[in-house]
Amino acid sequence: MTKKRWEPTQDDIRQAAADRRKHRDEYSIYQLAYTDPTKDELLRTLNSGSKAINVSSSNIKGAKDRGLEILFRYSASHPVESVNLSQNQLKLSGSKAVARGLLMNKSLTQLDMTNNDMKGGSKKVIGQALLNNKDTPLKYFKCDEWSINQGDSEIAFNHKMLKPSDFILMASLISRNDSLTSVDLSHNMGGRGLYQGSGQYEEVTEGISALLDALHPNKSKSAVTSLNLSHNNIKSIGAQLIADALTENYMIRTLVLSGNQLVMNGPGSMDPSGVIAIAGALVSNTTLTSLDLSANQIGCYKDQYQIVQNEPVALESLISAVEKSAGNLKELNVELNHVRPELVRKFETACSGKKILLHVKDQAFMVLKLTKPKSLTALGQAPESPTRAPLLKAKSKAASNKKLVGLKKNMKKKFEASVEAPAPAPVPQEQESA
Repeated sequence: MTKKRWEPTQDDIRQAAADRRKHRDEYSIYQLAYTDPTKDELLRTLNSGSKAINVSSSNIKGAKDRGLEILFRYSASHPVESVNLSQNQLKLSGSKAVARGLLMNKSLTQLDMTNNDMKGGSKKVIGQALLNNKDTPLKYFKCDEWSINQGDSEIAFNHKMLKPSDFILMASLISRNDSLTSVDLSHNMGGRGLYQGSGQYEEVTEGISALLDALHPNKSKSAVTSLNLSHNNIKSIGAQLIADALTENYMIRTLVLSGNQLVMNGPGSMDPSGVIAIAGALVSNTTLTSLDLSANQIGCYKDQYQIVQNEPVALESLISAVEKSAGNLKELNVELNHVRPELVRKFETACSGKKILLHVKDQAFMVLKLTKPKSLTALGQAPESPTRAPLLKAKSKAASNKKLVGLKKNMKKKFEASVEAPAPAPVPQEQESA
């Protein structure tokens, strides 16, 4: 009777593969120690089995250095929660190696990359790696410009001159963080000469799109309810992305979009479709309570000849949205735009009916104070819009000549009066004393 031939099971195959990987990692570590003695600190940390690895100032450099490869290969199979890579001058090549390591990591929660000369490309590749690997719990990150630390419930990175790549990396972290409730990113991309007035807003749109995806209730763990994106050069394209987010009823309750030129797509390019889309989203949104659209040139624009043109379509769409909305909107700010007096009254009527606090008094041009006469107020009618006198009155040539002639006559009279006046008597000199 022949014996049955032994065949390995799937568990045996998996165990053998694990043994081979372990042997390969150990061989790589010892080989690294033999060829490069500067990695002693890294090797001691890996062999100790610690959950926090500190290789700051360890001379680990770009992708050609095998230290980063071994580090993240080790962290992929061991419960490493914190890695400190500060002061290693990783630059772009090292950041790409870190990104490849993050693609296979499932335990890392904190990463410190300060003092590594990280430019826009470095942050972008790390952010895209985190967005592609949803299993990585990394949500605390440090770089030279900003940091998200454990225990933070609010972050304010305003006036930091951040790039769209910062927004992409930050979005990948916010999507995993369930403790952040308020995010302030105002005065960043709008202050950069590369993005302001150039007409090229693809990178800005990419950063805003990544941030909004990170706040999606079905795609992330984010708990952000307050978002400030003022003065970020969003333009009409970004306004349409925000409108899509409001349509899907994100958790955002307070949204600040002031100073973003939401009705423009470039110099002299008028496009109110973004504000119209936001107005349409307000009709169905049930979560937003406060919206700030101030200082966005809504109501007019400057053409290629720098001539101000009136365009009330976006304002009328906002008024209609307020009248039709059945949500929880409690405050609306449309100051420092170009709301004409007749539209001011319509805004006041629509918001008073919905009990919405309206900010509309201060505009980009002088708006006369509107008061309803008692006779018309009793009948429920509003007075007609008062006509404003022009700031600079045109002066005719005849009026200018008449003023000049009068000026010459006055000068002539003063001259003749000074000539005909008697000369003053000489003052007698005192005699010298003897």
